[in-house]
Amino acid sequence: MSSLSSRAGIVTIALLSVLTASLAVVVVVDSGGGSATASSSSDRRTISVSGSGTVQGVPDSLNATFRVHDRAEEVQAALDATGRHVKQVIAALHRQGVGARDMQTADLSLDTSYDEHGRPDGYEASETLAVRIHPIDGVGRVIATAATAAGNSVSIDGLSFDITKDTKLIEAARSKAFAEAKGAATQNATLAGEQLGQVISVKETTEGSSSPAPQPYYAADALRNTAKSIAIRPGQQPVTVRLAIVWELQ
Repeated sequence: MSSLSSRAGIVTIALLSVLTASLAVVVVVDSGGGSATASSSSDRRTISVSGSGTVQGVPDSLNATFRVHDRAEEVQAALDATGRHVKQVIAALHRQGVGARDMQTADLSLDTSYDEHGRPDGYEASETLAVRIHPIDGVGRVIATAATAAGNSVSIDGLSFDITKDTKLIEAARSKAFAEAKGAATQNATLAGEQLGQVISVKETTEGSSSPAPQPYYAADALRNTAKSIAIRPGQQPVTVRLAIVWELQ
């Protein structure tokens, strides 16, 4: 019996030695800026922190959506009227300097129309034209001209601003994001009694160059008797860069 007990003790000690040798020491420091992780010598000791930077820019382009719609008793008559009015809108946009590459058909529909008693009384055809206007100097005149080019058949379904020349803005936002991330990483490393080493990886996401504006609805007859231009105010919109950076710990 004493021999068996002695052998069992040896086996138990051996198992404990194997388990102890296989354990890795992990220390995690967590804060609002990210997390710092130190591992065993078999892995890199790293710290991962995220940062964001935002700058304001002035839009240089506007996207407008024009819907041309007509009603007629016959299908072909409704389609013909819409096609004719779309050509008038396109011609008006061309006269205002909008190129063909900046105009695109975004939607086309044909539906049965009904009277107040729910009986079919004709057909409604419509085509939606998505237009990019740039530069935006005089954009109010361009919109008003297009909206009144085909009588009361045109409506403006939406506007959105865009920053197409955003390289400098992204660079400035990226610098701010990196500075924020490095500051948080340095503090976390110091609190953990470590020092930052080289950057191992950087993951970047960018947002804000294109921003939707409120979706207005303008009927052509509402513009016809007011002014030859409507006021469009681009204001500013943010451009944000977010970085997720991993540093090696020295």
